[in-house]
Amino acid sequence: MCILYAGEYTTIQPSEEGFSYVITNAGCDPDCPCCRERLTAHDWNRRYERCLDGTVNEYRIEDRYCQKCHKMHRLLPDFLVPHKHYGAEAVEEMVFNDTEQVLEKYPDTANEFTINRFKAWWNAMKPYLLAVAASLAETFGYTSQRLIGFREIIRVTANSCRWTFPTHLVSTPG
Repeated sequence: MCILYAGEYTTIQPSEEGFSYVITNAGCDPDCPCCRERLTAHDWNRRYERCLDGTVNEYRIEDRYCQKCHKMHRLLPDFLVPHKHYGAEAVEEMVFNDTEQVLEKYPDTANEFTINRFKAWWNAMKPYLLAVAASLAETFGYTSQRLIGFREIIRVTANSCRWTFPTHLVSTPG
């Protein structure tokens, strides 16, 4: 998977079918994050984004194929989090704010179980993500300020082919 930065993609507004396309801008086609070869267009994949205000957005996300290492890469926009149905803004809201505050702000859509599950996911992933970010910073000379934010840590890890999903660590909140 590759996470595209703002400015590298365009979201084409909803079609008659109700979904939006996320397409790369000219000159922003990413190379394979594993072997750095050119990716070729392959297919489109359906992806949903849940927001805390209750809206659900449907997108068509591009899949690209690497002919050298034979891996498929989904080109996610930076407002989505890999393997999550909630958008990055909603995940940040649930993870970094007090549970009661989120429940008060979004009484119709947020629930305590979901918020606790996201907090457990972040607590399980955070040491790994920070270790990957630190390793990349040391290897490629990134400044520590560039890797501070939630979205930047997610992007850097996903784009380095080091993304993992520890389902066994977050099966129960706590």
